[in-house]
Amino acid sequence: MSKKTSKVVHFSPDSSLPEGDFREANDEAKDIYSQLLQDPHTKHLVNFKVKLLFTSKEMKKGSKRILGKAVKCTARDKFLHGYDFLIILDEPIWGAMPKYREPLMFHEMLHCGENDDGSPCIIEHDVEEFGAVVQKYGLWKEDLSEFSQQLDLFGHQSAQG
Repeated sequence: MSKKTSKVVHFSPDSSLPEGDFREANDEAKDIYSQLLQDPHTKHLVNFKVKLLFTSKEMKKGSKRILGKAVKCTARDKFLHGYDFLIILDEPIWGAMPKYREPLMFHEMLHCGENDDGSPCIIEHDVEEFGAVVQKYGLWKEDLSEFSQQLDLFGHQSAQG
């Protein structure tokens, strides 16, 4: 019986991808992705080719570790491999935190958007703010207030709850 090996791909720094080693995501990740395609917020992704990848290299945004990354492929990359988006997941985190797999996948899928003309685009977060600003000034911006209303509406208080 032969052992199944995972293909590791190395990308150069000038590619649209972060530098590192990547391999195709496992069946569980693909199943979660497929289930989440039914959600109204992500169903547009059926119009695009999305590749799910794991990386063993820690990804960072500034000084913070990130758990995943959605990448819109360049025209050159799409010509070479045919994908519109790549969703790259931190494999050690994925393996260590099972209860966060679905929210992480959903989060990355939400970054994969569609322009009015049907072309792929990256969607930024709804809210970006420092906790200290909210602590000092409250919900001073409309996006913060709307986000707070969504939390109240759906009863979500924290990740620990």
